[in-house]
Amino acid sequence: MAETPIVVGVGDFVNRSTLISDAHEPLTLILNAITIALEDTGLDSSRRSNLQSAIDSIDVVRTWTWPYDDLPGEISRDLGVNPRHQFYSDHGGNKCAKMFDEAARRISKRENKVAVVTGGEALASLTACAAAKKLPPPGWTKTKQGVDKVFSPTGRDLGKNIGATHSIGEPIQVYPLFEAGFRAHRGQTLRENDEESARLYAEFAEVAATQPYSWNYGKPPKSDEEIRTVTKRNRMICLPCTYCFFF
Repeated sequence: MAETPIVVGVGDFVNRSTLISDAHEPLTLILNAITIALEDTGLDSSRRSNLQSAIDSIDVVRTWTWPYDDLPGEISRDLGVNPRHQFYSDHGGNKCAKMFDEAARRISKRENKVAVVTGGEALASLTACAAAKKLPPPGWTKTKQGVDKVFSPTGRDLGKNIGATHSIGEPIQVYPLFEAGFRAHRGQTLRENDEESARLYAEFAEVAATQPYSWNYGKPPKSDEEIRTVTKRNRMICLPCTYCFFF
């Protein structure tokens, strides 16, 4: 009989400081988030410790920030566990949802009991350290691959595929393609799609402004008119997406 997978704890951790002394690496952010997720279960300290010890699956979304030699292994060692399943994904915005689904499937098949799906980025901290000529950042996990600059998505190797053939492969290029294709499928005009998308993102902005873990927490949310209007501060990234569409 299949088990029913359930979410027992969720955690998030945001570091908004750009001080060099506060430059936490992705591993630290991830461990803090896992600690918060364990606390979110509502268990007392003893049972929480037992739950942590029972972790037998760790999936991690590959981080752009730091080239860890073995990030799932680093997380496991810090948690004091030795999961039978450890996986470090390729880059991709779909990976967190995909791995969440796969972890649930393994639990339903009784292949795992307690799974962690996690990830983290610290590009703001890395950028601050680079600006201060502090690379590698003090105290960050040592890696075999040297880091002498901050990751840039426009400078990465696109590999060998149809996207690379046409110099297309960055999120700011791919997402607008999806948007354009969906608009055509629905028979919308560019203006209709533009107005609909702006309203949707304005609703997202209102939610983000009230969420403590959102990067825009506490800031006045952008209106649909602000989102869809091209200005010097809201440039067109790739039709039909303006800067505010992405943020």
